[in-house]
Amino acid sequence: DTTLTEPSVFTDKYFGSAPGTGTNGEVIDGAFKNWPIASNFSMGDYKNAAGETISTTYTGSKTGMLRGPDATRTETTVLRFGTSTYAYDPNDFWKCAN
Repeated sequence: DTTLTEPSVFTDKYFGSAPGTGTNGEVIDGAFKNWPIASNFSMGDYKNAAGETISTTYTGSKTGMLRGPDATRTETTVLRFGTSTYAYDPNDFWKCAN
């Protein structure tokens, strides 16, 4: 039920605060606190389960970070912005899964 916001997974016990409570929105609490984000990212550095080079059009951000293609942030840990109400439309699941 996407209308329920409690109990939340965005706590010190699970995913950390939402938004991130670090100076620049970094996630500094929870099980994934200070989780590193790769810099100088290249998909060519990764292999699939069969050991083959992965082929994709995804290139990471222009800053070389493993972030979205339009991201300009260079912080080296996970960031989380927005409000503490994160809801995911279940109808979008198949857009990601496929």
